Amino acid sequence: ILLKGFIQHGSVSIKSFYDCLDIIIISHHSWLLFKRSDSATADGQPLQRDSTDAMPEGNFILLQPGKPFPFIWLTTERHQPRTLSRNLSSTPRVPSFTSRVRERDRRCCVSGKRVPLNYFGNMRAAHIHPIAHADLWNTCHMYEWILDDASEGEQGPTKINSVQNGLLLRSDIHDLWDDCLLGVNVDDDYRIVSFGPDADFDGHNLYINPAIPLKYRPSPELLRSHFKQCVLANMKGAGARDDLWDREDSHDLSGQVWQKASGGYSRLELELATRLKGVITA
Repeated sequence: ILLKGFIQHGSVSIKSFYDCLDIIIISHHSWLLFKRSDSATADGQPLQRDSTDAMPEGNFILLQPGKPFPFIWLTTERHQPRTLSRNLSSTPRVPSFTSRVRERDRRCCVSGKRVPLNYFGNMRAAHIHPIAHADLWNTCHMYEWILDDASEGEQGPTKINSVQNGLLLRSDIHDLWDDCLLGVNVDDDYRIVSFGPDADFDGHNLYINPAIPLKYRPSPELLRSHFKQCVLANMKGAGARDDLWDREDSHDLSGQVWQKASGGYSRLELELATRLKGVITA
């Protein structure tokens, strides 16, 4: 099985790397990583699962100790890309979502930079789980992870606009978040992991205001879910991703850009599904 791997900026330990692989690899047997030799065989001792050392760079193979090859396969799960357009008529965000996220965080949760003099010009109240995938939110009962006791008017009937589903992010960091190029490993002290070439905040810890009650803090389960999407998007399969679209490109559904670009049809399907959600035809 060929995996994409990832860009090691220094924050991912061997243990964390195994945790990522466990998201995409299914096996009924134990297996370990070995350095891959030039002859495609194991070179030296395996990497231990509980090691907190930094994951070394290089090519590795998966082997079951004492066996020639482990019986493994990849999960059939795929990551869910986000819409690029701003048509949110099917599941609109409520104004209180933005105001509550701003009031709670008062800074970019990734960079840690405070908002100066209430100027939120380059700050975005970002959804951890996108409202474009409200169907997944409902079918997977993600609302059960929300402890927020605000009124339905403030967070919506399914709680997808709860402050617990939000983070205040600088606009460029928001783009990285939406592209699943930046995630938070909750189980590694809320460590920020960069899955792309930008290493500015890799290894930092997500800012969470300690004075805020747990029921209003970002949901750890939703952060884990987003991190899983990052792993599925960037580490499963081989080859470049085809869902990373230039935000300066036209997103007009009537245009032909969808037919010409790599991954265009899957992007078109997502945009159409978002617009048609809730529409009933006779």
